[in-house]
Amino acid sequence: MGSYIVSIYNALFSPAPVIKVANLTLKKKRIAGLRAFETPEFLFIEQNPRKASKYAMMARKGSKIMWTIRKKDDKYVAVVIEGKLRTLVKPGPKIGS
Repeated sequence: MGSYIVSIYNALFSPAPVIKVANLTLKKKRIAGLRAFETPEFLFIEQNPRKASKYAMMARKGSKIMWTIRKKDDKYVAVVIEGKLRTLVKPGPKIGS
């Protein structure tokens, strides 16, 4: 799961408009002006720097932050900050399998 999410993180902040990860071809899109990739199960989206959170403040200062959100329940399952993955929920089904 971790390497899959970090691969998407790296692609999100690269100029590549399309990536291939774990047998999926993903096209970069914009959601509310933010860079994102989407699979049927997950949304991978950069931190909105216009929010009032500590993460938004970090993004305003130049940190690259990406959230992984499980679509079925809108649960934040992971965050990657400057390439370092932090899982926010207990392990469950594998992402990207």
